[in-house]
Amino acid sequence: MNLNEPDLAGGDDGGGESIWPSVTINVLAFNRKDIVHTTLSMVTNKLDYPADRLEIILVDNGSTDGTREMVAAEFPCVKVVVIEKNRGVSGWNEGFEAGGGDYFLVLDDDCYLVGDSLKRAVESAEIHGADLVSFLVSSPYEENFFFNQTYNTGILSFWGCSALISREAIERLGGFDRNIFVGTHELEFTVRLLGQGMKHLFLPEVVSYHMKKLSWRHSFDVAFWIINLRNLSYIAGKLFQPGDAILAFLNLVCRLLLMARHHPRVSAALPRMCQGFWHGLRLRAPVRDNVSAVYRKNFNEFVNPLPFLRNPAKQENFYAGRPQYYPVEKAILEL
Repeated sequence: MNLNEPDLAGGDDGGGESIWPSVTINVLAFNRKDIVHTTLSMVTNKLDYPADRLEIILVDNGSTDGTREMVAAEFPCVKVVVIEKNRGVSGWNEGFEAGGGDYFLVLDDDCYLVGDSLKRAVESAEIHGADLVSFLVSSPYEENFFFNQTYNTGILSFWGCSALISREAIERLGGFDRNIFVGTHELEFTVRLLGQGMKHLFLPEVVSYHMKKLSWRHSFDVAFWIINLRNLSYIAGKLFQPGDAILAFLNLVCRLLLMARHHPRVSAALPRMCQGFWHGLRLRAPVRDNVSAVYRKNFNEFVNPLPFLRNPAKQENFYAGRPQYYPVEKAILEL
């Protein structure tokens, strides 16, 4: 559903001061001290949000490059949570446990927001009762480049380098799945969020900046796809209804075989996919039938890829034909 309602002005306590929900900025870092310095500089100096309603937590995910020492010395306002061994994306859960905000702004160590972007995200979440707000993700290295255009997650997932999540969602869902080390954790979280009847708001008027080099666009990352195919298989086995789980897994296998024609090394994903699917089956927590069906029929990786092979135009029309799941304007999804 597209949304055009005006944003809500901040509440008032009767004394002329706006009352803003408290926000915990939850940054996950691993061995990127210089990048972390940039991120923290931006959110401490360039972000317009009431200081008394904001806390910043950096989860040091087993770094060995002096990240925690740098933060302690140069950003004394930032609370550092230390994890001795890298736990991957589930390290964010430590920040969720330590934070006291009504909302959590989840950031990769190489991503930041500036200006009034956080205010607009929080206002919109309050207006629409959204428990997840995702943004456009841009690059500070190339003007008018948006990562969302290179991989269109739509509103069925989000770019995990930045998102606003309500405390209620964290408490009900328990944070990110600890069985996913990296990749697709956003998808798994969104499936469960929508499965609980909560709302995901896509807010393209808010832009976050992802300090990721753009050279990756010109190469096929075999390791990335091996990990993702394993995780996608795990998600299908864990969260989908039985028929959808089987069809989604078979479609993933078909996708793998098509990839392997041009990139034979990606075939190494097959045993890991089977392991991931079996692991998901052992942890079964299926979402409602309608949510499962929406993902199996409308999330690109779970859809049968053969029709796109025979008719490439169908791939181009896939997203355009599903505007409720792949919006280009402000939209909210509740299933």
